[in-house]
Amino acid sequence: MKSSVLKYRETGIAWQDKQHKELFDRLSALSSVIEGRRAEDGEWLEEFLKTIDFLDEYVAVHFYEEERAMVGSGYPDSDLHMERHHLFIEEMAHLRRDIEASEATTDIAVSTSRRMVEWLVDHICVMDKDLAAYIK
Repeated sequence: MKSSVLKYRETGIAWQDKQHKELFDRLSALSSVIEGRRAEDGEWLEEFLKTIDFLDEYVAVHFYEEERAMVGSGYPDSDLHMERHHLFIEEMAHLRRDIEASEATTDIAVSTSRRMVEWLVDHICVMDKDLAAYIK
């Protein structure tokens, strides 16, 4: 995704915006791989699972840093924000189990990728912007 497209999603906190950009860059690359490989050659699935692995690790680090900022600043909505982080991690684990347990198709991968992007956009535009406004 181009930086200009992501501009409206910026929170104004440099470390947070940098991490958000990295998440969207990875999801954009994932979408390109999936959509470029509609043939069931298996390469897209390997790339998809690698990206899910990356996202699992990166989201854990990103959420940890956000939660540390919440606690350090005394952010009043930290419990709700942390609960949303936990739900996203659970949803990612559920999606991974579904994909690994079934005959994964590019349609499932595209749907999964879209759901992740939608969740992140909503979370950033609402919860992370509220957090950033409080921290500033």
